[in-house]
Formats: sequence, C-alpha cells, structure tokens
Amino acid sequence: MLFTKVLRLQKHTLPEGQPYLHKRRLLLELCLCRLVLSPREYITTIFVPPPSHKSDDENATTHSHSAGHAVVLGLLGEKYGNIRIPGEVEASEFEMILDAAIEAKLETKLLEEWYCRDENSVPAAYYLRPKSEMLKGNKNAMQPSAHAENEKTWQEISDEIKKIFKAAVKLLHEQGKMKHSQAKRYLFSAIEDEFDFALGKQTPAFLKKCVCYIRKIANIERFVKIPEMGKYMDITGTDPRIIRDPEAQEKLIKLRDEFIPTIVASSNLRVYTSVTHCDMKLGYSQEIENHYIEGLANNFTRT
Repeated sequence: MLFTKVLRLQKHTLPEGQPYLHKRRLLLELCLCRLVLSPREYITTIFVPPPSHKSDDENATTHSHSAGHAVVLGLLGEKYGNIRIPGEVEASEFEMILDAAIEAKLETKLLEEWYCRDENSVPAAYYLRPKSEMLKGNKNAMQPSAHAENEKTWQEISDEIKKIFKAAVKLLHEQGKMKHSQAKRYLFSAIEDEFDFALGKQTPAFLKKCVCYIRKIANIERFVKIPEMGKYMDITGTDPRIIRDPEAQEKLIKLRDEFIPTIVASSNLRVYTSVTHCDMKLGYSQEIENHYIEGLANNFTRT
C-alpha cells in the first residue's frame, strides 16, 4: 500500500525529469514512509540536512539537486505525542533527578534497574540498558507471541519511566534547580522537540526554505472512542471514560497557535493549514487518508 502510494504520486503528481522537484520527491517519500510505518508518531517532521563536503556517491546522489540548501518539511496534526525516554543522561543530572523522584515519594527501582553508570565516558553518564538485554528472560523471545508479550512489558515499563522523569523534572524546575532549556528534554514530545530544533533560533534565510503544514480534524473529540482515532490524537483513560488528553492538547495548542505563529511573525516561514472532515460513523477512513495525502502532495509541488 505504501509503495503503491509513493509510485502513484511520483508518476502523476511529481513529474520526472524536473531537477527542481527531485528534492521534493525525496522529501515526500520520506514523509509517506514515516506516516505509514510509524503510526504512533503519525505526524512528524522531516529533515534533509545541507550537503556534506564528502565526495562519496551517496552524498552526491542525495544532494545533487539541493543547491546547497537545507530543506525542512514540518507536518503537524492533532496529536502531540509522548515524551521520549533519554538514552543517555549526564551522571550529575541523573542523580539529581533520582533524588527529586525520591523526594516526591516515587518508586525509583525502574530507573535504577534500567540505567547503568559508565565511568569511562567524559563526563560520567548513565545509559539506558538495551531492551534485548533486560527482557531476555523469555527463552522463546523469537516467537511472535513472546515478542508481543515483550513489547507489552516494555510499553508498561517505558510509560512508568516517563512518569518518573516527568514528575521529578517538573519538581526540579519548580524549585529552580533545573533550567527550562534542560527540562524541556524530558517534557517535550518528539514532535515538539523536532519543531524546536528545526525552527527555533534559526535565521530568516534558513526559515525561508522551510515549509510547515498544519492539519486540523474538525470535531475530533466526537470520535475519541473509535480505537483507530488514537493514531491521530492523544487519548487517556479507559473505556467507557476515554477522553482526549487535556495536558497533551494544551501543549499542542501552544506549539501550533503560539510557537509557530511567533516564528512566522519574524520570518518568511511558509505555513499551510487544512481542515479534515471525518465520516460521522467511521471517523478517519482510508478514503479520507488518501485524499489528504494527495492534497498534501499537490500543494507541496507548488510551494
């Protein structure tokens, strides 16, 4: 399905033989791959870095039509997403977080089990242990059922680790022991982190080469109990009391309605907004999905 969609868009929407569109075709392929293959992070940001000074064939192919420009395509929808578990934390910061978690009367056993200190790194740091190492107790781990069980276990563990980091870091920030620039690493979702990295503190010349697409879904709260809609918005609670996550929604609104407009006000960042209307019974259907991607592709080639 994914590759059929990419080929169709290449053939009919992105004409061959036009160097100007080559980098856009690469971006769109990356975009579609991320959209389809990563349902949990359905809306994402795609980065194409500036050409390196290496002369190998791969770099020559990838950047042959970029004319030395960095291009950023940002896609933002109705889902803010989850915070990420840090793979590495400086020892002093990790121990400060651990102390704050204890002060907040949180159980810290998971942090102590899943992070190991490496004295050989400079400065000393704690590293997240590999899942394969920590969940290797299942001898039949290669079996589909065992793999699914491990994934479920990891999801529960990672959710708990995120809660500990989040609560401890919030406490440290409130106490003035951790700056916002440090705290945001533990409080931002992957989406906000990428938008902040791509658009924050950039020059107007760079932002002129960026394109941001904002997609809103009309009356999305009506469809919160449809299981598939969890791909497109943040939900919390359990059936029958499933609601849209208010904290995630607040952060999304700040990102969409405050951060991005502030960037636009001081630069030539191009922002396009669309509104998707769902089927009243099915919510977000495959037909609606196809229509959205076709529209995105058509607009992208004209920007």
